[in-house]
Amino acid sequence: MANEVDKVNGIAATSIEAINGKTDANMEALMGQEFVGQTFTAASGGNSTATDGDYKVHTFTAAGNLNVSAIGSGGSNADIEYLVVAGGGGGGGTRAGNYSSGGGGGAGGMLTSSSYTLLGTGNHGITIGSGGNGSAGSYPGATGTTSSNGGDSVWNSGNTGSAGTVTATGGGRAGGSNGRYTWNNADTGGSGGGGAGASSHEAYAIGKAGTSGQGNAGGTANGSTTYYCGGGGGGKGGVGAVHSTGGTGGNSSITGSSVEYAGGGGGGESNYSSHDGQGGSASGGGAAGNEWDSTSTAPSGTDGKGGGGGGKGANTQWPYSGGGGGDGVVIIRYKFQ
Repeated sequence: MANEVDKVNGIAATSIEAINGKTDANMEALMGQEFVGQTFTAASGGNSTATDGDYKVHTFTAAGNLNVSAIGSGGSNADIEYLVVAGGGGGGGTRAGNYSSGGGGGAGGMLTSSSYTLLGTGNHGITIGSGGNGSAGSYPGATGTTSSNGGDSVWNSGNTGSAGTVTATGGGRAGGSNGRYTWNNADTGGSGGGGAGASSHEAYAIGKAGTSGQGNAGGTANGSTTYYCGGGGGGKGGVGAVHSTGGTGGNSSITGSSVEYAGGGGGGESNYSSHDGQGGSASGGGAAGNEWDSTSTAPSGTDGKGGGGGGKGANTQWPYSGGGGGDGVVIIRYKFQ
């Protein structure tokens, strides 16, 4: 009768890959009984697919499906690894006519696992969060636009798994000025946005909280007449700083080499200061904040890493806009041979 051999020399049959140099796939029977060996997961989908030794890696930078045609058995062959990063929050802009600075956008939330068990074949839906818009500054008397949060990224919608649907929360928008007397607060997110920096507007200077397990809080702005620095956006690896620096990102080796994702955007600095704000490290996708200069818009976060947008500093003549957040990413890895 099939499947009666449980162990050979104390080793579970499902854990035996070869006997006398022959793999289980080449053995039909053992001691007259059917030999139960390993099988591997098979799937298709993604914007790019690569191999890393015995592992296959699917990278999604746009919405789609991981179409699973077979689920592995034996040991951890049914488990997959995932990286889910949401879109980063938009950076803060500033109006002309005052010394002020926008905060840095919060990084998109970042979630990872190396032991997610697939329970069914078929399509496993994936959504990629877009980066939030940076706020557009304005001249006195006019109204600009408010920065926006990044979009959520989702793994495994519409199917089953050991952890169900996995959702990373979009990064929080930064605080900034979008009109002569109109300001907007930063917002919470996967990582929180940094606060706006300006004298007499301390209510808008507060950095906002990140989501537990996904990111960190944005920095509170420095509103003194020394700097007028926007707060840095929070990142997966750390909080945004009071003096502009964005929070560091988080590292993942899911592609086979270590890469940093989900860095917070740097806050801007006005022309009352002499130094640019600094974003999260470039590999983390966070954009550096800008001091006032001839560039009208701060840098944007890196797409595919969920970095926060940079904040922009103002002078007394021109309005400036914050940078957009970077789009998110979903990466799936599993043993295929």
